[in-house]
Amino acid sequence: MKRKTKIRFGRFVGAVLAIALAIGAQTGQAYASESVDSFVLTETTARPDFDNPDMEWTTVGGNVNARGVHLYDCYIGRSYSSEGLYMEFSTACSADAEKVGVSDIEVHKKIGIFWSRVAYNAGDYEENDYSYGGYATYSGVEYGKTYRVSCRHYAYVDGEYIYLDNVTDGWKYTY
Repeated sequence: MKRKTKIRFGRFVGAVLAIALAIGAQTGQAYASESVDSFVLTETTARPDFDNPDMEWTTVGGNVNARGVHLYDCYIGRSYSSEGLYMEFSTACSADAEKVGVSDIEVHKKIGIFWSRVAYNAGDYEENDYSYGGYATYSGVEYGKTYRVSCRHYAYVDGEYIYLDNVTDGWKYTY
């Protein structure tokens, strides 16, 4: 192989690998391996306190089914305190649902360029209602580390499963 051809081939392979790495890092689906803790989710009937300056909110909405039923006011609220990471969850449905709630609640810690799941809760729900609210505290946070929270907001309406996935931005624990 000629020298110029080898150089071009090397550059091409390098570019392909760089693109593959960039695409893989963008998905946020890669997780480092670490043990996973659990935490308790407590149901609440209180509406989220959006005026609280210590809370940071992430919201999603939409996902309308064929009958026009949709989820809205799907929030994750989070703040830090001396007890750890405090989280609030809220899900609302435009119709009375057999079940409405949150599931697959995960706390992720950033390790290098990857997110590692460090805590998990299966979630909770209300029956025959249009909304659900709950809160939890994860005490395993470490000073100076960056965390995010994800969950699935869902409802069963007339036997149909409607859901929205929600994830917060990364947030450094400095409390």
